[in-house]
Amino acid sequence: MVSERKAYRRKELVLSKMLQNANTLYEWMVALLLREASRLDDESLLKRIEDIAELAFASAPTLLADPRLDKLLVEVAGRIKPAPAGPSTPLPHLPKNVLHVTTGLHHVGGHSRIILNWIQADPGRRHTLVVAGQ
Repeated sequence: MVSERKAYRRKELVLSKMLQNANTLYEWMVALLLREASRLDDESLLKRIEDIAELAFASAPTLLADPRLDKLLVEVAGRIKPAPAGPSTPLPHLPKNVLHVTTGLHHVGGHSRIILNWIQADPGRRHTLVVAGQ
């Protein structure tokens, strides 16, 4: 019984140290991004934010949201020009079936939402989604 408690306490200490290390790495990555953000193009900035979010998801840091990253995302979103509205009904020369192919969907990044929006914006056609890399 005593050895089980010691083993459990050892696991707790190891997990605590892993979480501390993950948080340290996370904070370092965010600090680096904030220093370099003004020199990055939007695509590179978004990729770095995605990388940081994937680290946070995989290593379970103690935070669930980060206002510093949210602020950067809002700034990028403000620079995006809206796409012109498409036709509300399918044009006769367009195919009736649409195949959407993606190499993968991620826990973060909004890929599934983008695909859903495409499909919902085109209700007059039949949509099929293939996820090739899951």
